[in-house]
Amino acid sequence: MYAGTLGDKRQEFRLKQAKDILRGLGVVETLLSQGKPLGDALDDASQAVGPDGRMVLGDLVVRLRTAPADEAALAVREWTTAWDNPAVDIVATSLLSSIEGRIEIGPLVASLRRTLGTVVEVLSRARAAAQGWLLSPSDDDSHRTKEALGGRPKN
Repeated sequence: MYAGTLGDKRQEFRLKQAKDILRGLGVVETLLSQGKPLGDALDDASQAVGPDGRMVLGDLVVRLRTAPADEAALAVREWTTAWDNPAVDIVATSLLSSIEGRIEIGPLVASLRRTLGTVVEVLSRARAAAQGWLLSPSDDDSHRTKEALGGRPKN
């Protein structure tokens, strides 16, 4: 039982991180479209998200700022290794594509944000289903609200 609870907490933490990273990507996308450099956009994004994502994105900012320009890709790879979260892997892949392939980062981040949003939604629904909270699309909002306030999953 303890291992199951610990595993559930780990999954919940990773999902919170992914949601914060997703929010951060929205900030990065907006700032890049306004002409802000990637490093500054990432720094601002790390400050604009919740605490779970802030530590992850803040770590990326520190690694990129302290690495020599020609070692930015290595800093991103080390960041990916340090954090056990698929959202980090997805963000790192796009950053590496930009750094190594000179691909324009703005459209890449926009596409990534949409994809990661879908992934987070699927993971959230799967977690809710596993806990017995998932409602069918035919349920109306009044059932959803009553259930959420009552704290009892639907039978």
